[in-house]
Amino acid sequence: MQHGYQPGFDPRGIAQNYITSSGMPFQQRMNALFAAADIQRDGFLSVTEVQRSFAQGASAVSISIEASKSLMRLFDSPNAPGQGVIDQSEFIMLNAFVESLRMVYANYAGNISAPAMNAQSMQPALASLGLVLTPVSVQNLVRIFASSNPTVVTYLQFLEICIHTALCLSLHTRFAGGSERASLSADQMLAFSLFFK
Repeated sequence: MQHGYQPGFDPRGIAQNYITSSGMPFQQRMNALFAAADIQRDGFLSVTEVQRSFAQGASAVSISIEASKSLMRLFDSPNAPGQGVIDQSEFIMLNAFVESLRMVYANYAGNISAPAMNAQSMQPALASLGLVLTPVSVQNLVRIFASSNPTVVTYLQFLEICIHTALCLSLHTRFAGGSERASLSADQMLAFSLFFK
């Protein structure tokens, strides 16, 4: 079994699949949410506007400012990265990714209000997103991101794990020159990045 970077673990692809399957009602809700969150009415959202939109929107979750910034990095346009804002289409993609993760968590944890997901449940959950990691890597993710119980994670912690992993693997692929062959495997790169968590 191959571990590490998997071509299927693509946050933009996951988001696009969710948008396609959800249709217009989702896009209309996100358009309304974007309009409500765009306080400056400039067609862009800052990190604080994105964070606020999660608490007030359909997700009704309290995502940290760091997680909001990381999500924005994942969906920021490759043509103009790092401007600290996202446009409406990027906002829709970002929310579609979060909703996809919500569905995966609910499917593998039992439901979205389940108190926690353990490493044994998280491994197939991540694999369903196209990410296959060794059991040791998954256990390390759970241990590092879990707060009160180092053997299980909540939905928000699962969300942060997926964001962290997506950013880490994005860097891995960039340094590997788009190839899966690099001096560090994706598992090793992920393990190394956890030292800085």
